[in-house]
Amino acid sequence: MGGLLKELNHRAYRHYPGSSRQTRFDALDRPALTALPRCRYEYTDIRRAKVGPDYHVLYQRHAYSVPHALVGSHIDIEAGTRLVRLYHRGQMVAQHSKALKEGGFTTLNEHMPELHRH
Repeated sequence: MGGLLKELNHRAYRHYPGSSRQTRFDALDRPALTALPRCRYEYTDIRRAKVGPDYHVLYQRHAYSVPHALVGSHIDIEAGTRLVRLYHRGQMVAQHSKALKEGGFTTLNEHMPELHRH
C-alpha cells in the first residue's frame, strides 16, 4: 500500500472520534467477508410466455418446443448464455441449447404429438 493511501486510511474520522477508515473496516466489513464463489456469475433472463398451437414458445425471435400437452399453458423461460430452460408450474419441462441465430425452430421429437413425428 502506498504511503498516502495508508495515511488516508488511518486518518481519524471527524464524525466517529477515535476511529479511522481502517479501524471501521476491521470492525465492520472484514468479519463479513467470505470467499468468492467457485463458479462465475451467469446472467439469467427470466420471461413468461404462452405456448402456441405448434407447442413452441418464442424467446428472442427463436421458437423452442415444449411437450404438446402444454399447448395454451403459460411457461416460465430461464435463458442463460448457453441454455434455455422451460418451466411449467415450477417444474422443468424442457431444456434446449440456446440458438445463436434469430428465427427458426428448436424442436425435440418427444415433444411432438405422435402424428407429427413422421
